[in-house]
Amino acid sequence: MKNGYVEVLSPCSNPSLQNISFQLINENNQIKVIQKVETSTLYQLPPSKPQNLQVTSSANNHPILTWSVNTEPDLSDYRIYKKLTTESGTQTAYITTTSTSYTDTDFEITSPRLATDGVEYWVVTVDLDNNLSVESSHIIKTGESLIQWKKSLE
Repeated sequence: MKNGYVEVLSPCSNPSLQNISFQLINENNQIKVIQKVETSTLYQLPPSKPQNLQVTSSANNHPILTWSVNTEPDLSDYRIYKKLTTESGTQTAYITTTSTSYTDTDFEITSPRLATDGVEYWVVTVDLDNNLSVESSHIIKTGESLIQWKKSLE
């Protein structure tokens, strides 16, 4: 967990907790349990992080990202971050979606010996108050960028 990030363990992120929720925060590289969170205030906290991020390939070798749905009732959308590294440098941008899958048609996964570009993906959850979750796991692939990733942080 990155310094300053907040992790919420709740029935939304872990159904076995039932009516118990905790908020964790990383301060000076030490995880601390801040407090038990009352159910009535649970949705004022950042959403739980996206779980089970996976990448598979389409028939055209395009990366298909999938992850488990978040169950918070105040979910707004997901941000899919893409860090593209090519000979001309590195660019990071994101797109938003309400789906739990995304196909990157601007990149093709190829064998490492043929690959010249690298891509790194991760996902965060956004709630209705624009609170961001902790980042999902990161996945790195090599391949070919079909067109440069355009920054569209509108």
